[in-house]
Amino acid sequence: MDEYINHLKTKPEHHRRRIALGASTAITALVFVLWASVTIPQTTQVVAQASETKNASKGESPIATLKTSAAQAYEGMRQVWNANTSSVTQVNLEDAYTDIKSQVESGEIKMTPDRR
Repeated sequence: MDEYINHLKTKPEHHRRRIALGASTAITALVFVLWASVTIPQTTQVVAQASETKNASKGESPIATLKTSAAQAYEGMRQVWNANTSSVTQVNLEDAYTDIKSQVESGEIKMTPDRR
């Protein structure tokens, strides 16, 4: 790898820029594929559940079908988002502040001014 990098240093700048663009595009695509492979299966499960509950009639127009699909995709993403945000715990800073304040007032913690 080190030899290849030294070899690239001898190339003209426009050639190095092309290689850098290609490498960054490949890395970005890899990250996107990994993200999609984790996110899309969860979303399709939720959308499939939503579509089972809403039986679409076969005589719908293409625009109505598109609206239904978009609504189901939105609902699926919303459910995935809600599932992810519900696992986040809320931090109670008021209790921590009260504990520190009582420790400062009792002298357990000494507050000194910053002298520079």
